[in-house]
Amino acid sequence: MPDEKTNDAVENTKDAAGDALENAKEVAGNVWDKAKELAGEAKERIEDAINADGKTKDGSEDTRGLFEKVADAVTGDNKDDATGKEVN
Repeated sequence: MPDEKTNDAVENTKDAAGDALENAKEVAGNVWDKAKELAGEAKERIEDAINADGKTKDGSEDTRGLFEKVADAVTGDNKDDATGKEVN
């Protein structure tokens, strides 16, 4: 038969496990919210890049293709890889 110390230890362990689970749920929720926020920001940057005016800062043609525009939007690169010129 378990004594009072053992019962207390079991209850304390249960409480600690419950607290840890609640903390993990909160952290997971925060991570999920941040991931959604970052995905939304990336989507906006990608849409802006795809709809860009097709010019570099000096007015010459932006030669980047769709995939380079998307990659640049995700990474924050603002240069046309082929020409090295900054794009709008």
